[in-house]
Amino acid sequence: MASAESLSAGEKSAYLQKIAHYCTNHIVEDYSPFIPDSARILCAAMQMGILNRVSKTSPRRAEIFLAMGQACQANGILRNAVEYLYQAAAEAPGTALADFALSRAQEIIPYLKPNSDNPAKP
Repeated sequence: MASAESLSAGEKSAYLQKIAHYCTNHIVEDYSPFIPDSARILCAAMQMGILNRVSKTSPRRAEIFLAMGQACQANGILRNAVEYLYQAAAEAPGTALADFALSRAQEIIPYLKPNSDNPAKP
């Protein structure tokens, strides 16, 4: 595929529509293939929208909150990531999923600045 930066306006629009369609219909765990940043951000927004809607009625809420936490983490929204990971753990206490969510949250916490979503600079 050609670089996304070299696409015409029409081609870029079609590319972003395909990404939106894909990210609305699939759980995304790895955002790195979505280039440029506008594609990654679009995918994350589509993911969060669908996951938020599904979380209200799904019996698998822990898995949905875990996916939401991972989406936030992958896109640098660390404070929200921690909140969703804690929600995932609370929905499935004593499970491997809860242990994973809590360990992921503990890995993120040192990178939070007080009162900010931005990671601390090393």
